[in-house]
Amino acid sequence: MRLLRIVLFIAMTTMFFAQLTAWQTNGIPIRQGENIEWFRSAAPLEDGSVVYVWSDTKLGDRDLWAQRVDANGNNVWGEDPILVDNKIDRQEDPVIIATTDGGMIIAWVDFSQQPIYGDVFAQKLNANGELQWQEGGVPLCTAANVQISLNIVQDLDGGAYVIWVDSRNPGGSDIYGSHVNANGEDIWGTNGMALANEAGEQYSHTFWEDGQGGAILAYVSDTGAKNLKARRILSDGTMDWIIDLCDVDMDQTGVKMCKSGDSTFGFAWRDLRNENDGDIYAQSVDIDGNFLWDEDVVVYQGTGVQENPRVTSSEDGNFFVTWEDKRTGTFFADIFAQKIDADGNLLWDSDGIQLSDGEYDELNPRLRADNNGGCYIVWDDGREGGHNYEDIYMQHLTSTGGISWEQNGRVVCNAQLEQFSPLINSAGDNTFICWGDRRDGSIGMYYQVMDANDDFLLADNGVEFYWGMEGDAQFPQVFNQGENAVLVWNDTRYGHIGNRAFMQIIRPNGETVFPYNGLNMTENLDTENANQLNIDAYDCHVGGAAATWEQEGEAYPRVYAQAVDDEGNRLWGPDGVAVSSASRSQEEPKISRVGSDYYVSWANLVWFGGFDYTFGVFIQKIVDGALQWGDEGIALISNNAMDYFVKDMVDDYILFQDIEDVYVIRIDGDGNVAPNWPETGLVLCNADRVQKDPKGVMTDDGLLITWQDNRDSTAAVYGQLIDADGNIQWQENGVPIASYANDQYESQMSVYGDNYYFIWSDFRTGNDEDVCMQKLDSDGLYQWDDEGLWIVQQDSSQAKPALLAGDGFVLAAWEDSNVLDSDIRIKRINDDADHTSPWGPYQVVCSAIKAQEDPIIVPADPDYSTMIWTDLRSSGKDSVYGLYAHRIHNEMGVGNKEESVPAVTATLEQNFPNPFNPETNIVFSIPSKSNVEINIYNIKGQKVKSLVNEQYAPGRHKVVWNGRDQNNNSVSSGIYFYRLNAAGKNLTRKMVLIK
Repeated sequence: MRLLRIVLFIAMTTMFFAQLTAWQTNGIPIRQGENIEWFRSAAPLEDGSVVYVWSDTKLGDRDLWAQRVDANGNNVWGEDPILVDNKIDRQEDPVIIATTDGGMIIAWVDFSQQPIYGDVFAQKLNANGELQWQEGGVPLCTAANVQISLNIVQDLDGGAYVIWVDSRNPGGSDIYGSHVNANGEDIWGTNGMALANEAGEQYSHTFWEDGQGGAILAYVSDTGAKNLKARRILSDGTMDWIIDLCDVDMDQTGVKMCKSGDSTFGFAWRDLRNENDGDIYAQSVDIDGNFLWDEDVVVYQGTGVQENPRVTSSEDGNFFVTWEDKRTGTFFADIFAQKIDADGNLLWDSDGIQLSDGEYDELNPRLRADNNGGCYIVWDDGREGGHNYEDIYMQHLTSTGGISWEQNGRVVCNAQLEQFSPLINSAGDNTFICWGDRRDGSIGMYYQVMDANDDFLLADNGVEFYWGMEGDAQFPQVFNQGENAVLVWNDTRYGHIGNRAFMQIIRPNGETVFPYNGLNMTENLDTENANQLNIDAYDCHVGGAAATWEQEGEAYPRVYAQAVDDEGNRLWGPDGVAVSSASRSQEEPKISRVGSDYYVSWANLVWFGGFDYTFGVFIQKIVDGALQWGDEGIALISNNAMDYFVKDMVDDYILFQDIEDVYVIRIDGDGNVAPNWPETGLVLCNADRVQKDPKGVMTDDGLLITWQDNRDSTAAVYGQLIDADGNIQWQENGVPIASYANDQYESQMSVYGDNYYFIWSDFRTGNDEDVCMQKLDSDGLYQWDDEGLWIVQQDSSQAKPALLAGDGFVLAAWEDSNVLDSDIRIKRINDDADHTSPWGPYQVVCSAIKAQEDPIIVPADPDYSTMIWTDLRSSGKDSVYGLYAHRIHNEMGVGNKEESVPAVTATLEQNFPNPFNPETNIVFSIPSKSNVEINIYNIKGQKVKSLVNEQYAPGRHKVVWNGRDQNNNSVSSGIYFYRLNAAGKNLTRKMVLIK
């Protein structure tokens, strides 16, 4: 469904794709997405267009973007939005204002220098979308601790005032601000000026220009009770006045402000003076801080909750207030509105005007005045089913409170699924309404335009000006097909529509076979609640992948299967095939293949007797997409008082467990239990306490199986070898692979010839997980020291190990938390008497920002392997899981670049070693002769060292930093950033110095 959009996205990111074939440092994205964060920020321009700004992650980190749209549905700045800022880490929560000189200033929270707390940066664009200030923006505040909740208004000279909530001072949050002029100079000085820093906490601000070059600020001042204050700030930062806007008993919150004429300001807020549910109050103040109404005006006082007021003004000096209201006695909110004249009199019905009485919530109202004493109000409307099904509605109220349009409002957008957070602006004679839209699962940004006659100018349900694939890619399964790596994963990009099985094939040069971000294994994705969960995959006999999953959306979960070849053809129908029509729940399926025959096994809930149901083991065989063992499959093990759940399939072997023991059974091509095997399965282990999660791999001597074993009250790893006839080859109840003090878990195994290698997370020190290995022969005897071989052991967590055995060596990888966030590291261990590691302690596969987790290694050819991991570099306020890949040379490791294509743009590789002491190598490539500048910065953004500033020839180059600053002093341990400026590109990476 999104194929065209994905193809367009590929074309839009040519530069990005040019790097993919080089297998650049920190890996190539396999499934990453844009992950839009829509913050409702817009600047109407005088020509009748509007500029919208947001953050998204289409380049990996979270960056800041902007687009200008006109009343005809056109993206004025081209199909690609403008990249406002792409420093390392997050740039988010933008605010924007049109300036008096025809440009616009954007401010945002920036985490490039303080990854935990964030700073405040700003940038100016002209009408063509060109950056007017330095690349990366100007820092308005880089003070310690948190700066959040930005607001912005224009000054009279092409600049702007920016305010934020600031936690730099002990005792609570304050409000700080900066006045940045048209040239990007901060008039009020470095790190802003305290605008409200009295005792207690100051927050929840509202802000407006005063029309005379200054600004008016109102906010909540919390000194135990929450009251409201307001003040006027002059352009030089002088405080003209401060007043207690409302200081009655009980709390006042959620204050909002608007300006009327040249010298009057209206305020509305939620007030708890009468009841805890809250009412709506208002007040008006002139530019000198004088109250214009003798007492606060009660906009509405009644039963139920009233909250989230918004306010705007009309040309005749009156004020409009809208709010969310639960007076009807339900749990759901409706939208109400009121008009107040310049003397504080309510002009409409004393109860306000109700805009909609539909079911479910109406939320998030926004409003603007018309030119005739009335107003337009837009909101989220849940009448079609509540959350996940909200639409956008709006209504026009006349100057006398009359409802102009159809009862309960006019539809702006009622496309499928969720539309949310509308924003309404006037631009020229038109009204622009913009919203976030999940009609396709992930967020798109849509807008509609209404002319002076109240007619919509664009297509029904609006026009999309940007779309970003959101959601996560998790639980990858990877296998090799020749030199290619094949991935299958669980993808949540369709949101409420449901999770889906996606796949991708990676060629040796890093190119992907299918569209960017993967190919869905089923075609029809519009069916809601058809979640595909617990996905298991195997290689397809004609290339590609076969998968099975548990699919929700019917009366009970059912098991489906699908095969997709290496050209993307869905071989078993557009939506796969249901493997069984058996009644009751079907759960946790597994798939395997023998030749071109596929076997699927799962746990099926069956009637046991009386009122009891238990899970039994069912099986099905699929040939060319056709079921071979009846519509329901074969009940292999059922009618038992115990629940059985399938945990793995290897060829025609099924591994399963009950509540405390683990089993294996083998079937023949007709669905019968194989000769000599017990009808109810072979017990792998029935020792005391719980054994669980068996998994297997084929060897020349039979099926090698490991499981998690708690027989000694701590977690341990045990193993067993079973021959083809079901005979146990090692000791009864298994051989202890790793059974030491405390816990050993997260085990993996790899086989090469008659050598069996095992790796696990080891907690025997009682402090943090480390990684340990063991080698066994086909008789189940240790080949290494009885305590195992420590792969990594240090004062931080090393976990989720992966393992790949080769000819005389093994590759061991893990996620390592010895840095700010976990990285992926790898080590080669030679299978000699000394277990030498030619790569030293390790090599870094990925040290990008945020966490990298769960590495998987598969062979590619005798010289190379492919690694896949789950990557959180795109995370912002919430974790965002993507998939990245790297190509590993089995002898030289990650640093090998023999197969890299020439750079078509400047590239900056990860330093090595990293962490380092005392020096590290920095490698970069440039496509043509140019001046190269490389600077080193500390975590505060202060320049430590100018490392390079000279001409370089095209190609790949290496420079060395010795850990010393500009004065040749040794710098302290910590996180540093190195920044390349060359060939028109600015690129930044993180490194860690450990002494």
